[in-house]
Amino acid sequence: MSTSHDWLPQNHQELHSMLIQMWAYLSTTEVLNRLGFTAVEDHPSAGERDAVPINLSPIGKWLFNFYKPRHDVYIEAYTAWSNTAKRSAEHNLTLKNTEKDVKEAVRQLYIYIKANPITTDEDKLEMGFPVHEDTVHTPSAVPDSWPVAEVLNPSVGVLHFQFTDSKSHKRGKPKGVHGALIRWLVSETMPAHWEELINKTFATSQPITLVFDVSMQGKTIYYSTCWENNAGKQGLFSPIAKAIIA
Repeated sequence: MSTSHDWLPQNHQELHSMLIQMWAYLSTTEVLNRLGFTAVEDHPSAGERDAVPINLSPIGKWLFNFYKPRHDVYIEAYTAWSNTAKRSAEHNLTLKNTEKDVKEAVRQLYIYIKANPITTDEDKLEMGFPVHEDTVHTPSAVPDSWPVAEVLNPSVGVLHFQFTDSKSHKRGKPKGVHGALIRWLVSETMPAHWEELINKTFATSQPITLVFDVSMQGKTIYYSTCWENNAGKQGLFSPIAKAIIA
């Protein structure tokens, strides 16, 4: 994985998935405290995850007063843009501008993260950041199994993908795997090969969530999944399966 600016995903959906995962990991009590974003061990309880910790360090104040507002504006713009039935040129422009702002903020955050001696390679990988070139890091072997998906439909237009491993039959990702990739397509006919599934969503934790406009209700989504190691190498893709957007 490159340490240039190109390590940030260029695909809208992939960038959105990365930033959701990054904030979910970074905003936990343990990570905020350990990486120095709080001056003391003081953070809202699990039921108050969106609240701002009281005792912030200087970098913590930057995180919540500079980065987080740009993150929130971007998420709002992405949500509006993802409604394909109502998408307009204004939505495209707003997403472009908010992506530019949040990417610059993420790059600034990465400068702190990689310079922090407490930060581990696992921290960087969980946040979607590249591992610095001067660290000793041996990529895991290319996965020789694939994620078997269980698809849940908790609310209208929302699909949750939870995984077990095709080889071990255990829930979650196997040892040495960084995350799961879903390639998918809403179509009336089944694609012949997973390469025809042009949409991609990656995450390091599950479930992976896809959200669709209500106008997509009743349509069929075809998907195929694979594991990725910590060097971004993809393993075997699963047979193409389908689910109904309810």
